[in-house]
Amino acid sequence: MDTTGVVFSVLITSGLLVYLFSKDRRYKETYRPSALEAFNALSLASDNPLFQFEGKAAQIVEEKEVIEQMKGVYLAYTLTRIARNSSGEYFWFYFRADSAPVLKHIEQSRAKVLLKRKYLAP
Repeated sequence: MDTTGVVFSVLITSGLLVYLFSKDRRYKETYRPSALEAFNALSLASDNPLFQFEGKAAQIVEEKEVIEQMKGVYLAYTLTRIARNSSGEYFWFYFRADSAPVLKHIEQSRAKVLLKRKYLAP
């Protein structure tokens, strides 16, 4: 193969990669604002201050964004967060573009295992 063929192949491959990355980024930008709005709107009232949660005031400890795909077709955007309230209790937040958001309290022992070095004792 001559140098022109190699250069052409590299340009085509680079162009396809840029297209795929920008397509993923646009898809995330479509759903991320909804996920952030859902998180910030969360409010869990409790008589026990340990189990109270306010999304706007929570400290985000870990975050993971995923685009679920099958054979190049986007199925859903998901955002998973582990956040801490002002009392040092951990909560797991899960947003999927096609379903209702979920918020669950995480016990300290489980949070320690999930977060490893990011874990902070209350």
